[in-house]
Amino acid sequence: MCDTLRDSTLVDLGVRLEDKPSGAVWKRDDPDTLKHEVTEKRRAAAAAARRKVETGIEAKRTERSKAQAVVSCSLADALAERFKLSADEQPTHVLQPDGTWQELEAKQLKSALKAVESERKKRAPLLKKLQENPALVAEMDASIAQLEAQLEQMGAEDDA
Repeated sequence: MCDTLRDSTLVDLGVRLEDKPSGAVWKRDDPDTLKHEVTEKRRAAAAAARRKVETGIEAKRTERSKAQAVVSCSLADALAERFKLSADEQPTHVLQPDGTWQELEAKQLKSALKAVESERKKRAPLLKKLQENPALVAEMDASIAQLEAQLEQMGAEDDA
């Protein structure tokens, strides 16, 4: 109620209400100046809210993309641009710059094992989430659509 009083009623009367540590301060001011300040404050708040929703959409899209990648490809597929893996997901060959596959040497094997383990660790949380909730990707899509609708609604309100 105080915000409505400060940003509407008092503005129309040409009264500025400021909150200070020592208490509220009332000042006479030009109503047009006050209206402009209130409009700018609302515009800035709307822009911040819009940025927050846009950031949320991008974060959800990134998360959805990662989840979809885990669903659509195996560990071997994820590493196919660097290594060939055996049936038990152990690296056996490395891709050379000329596009040929070379059997891993002992010193290359350690690096390849680290890369495979790193990819496993990266995929593990998403695999767990997907096992717990097979509809996760669909729920992410719905969440993204809801945020996009919210953003569209914000745009419509700005245009009005």
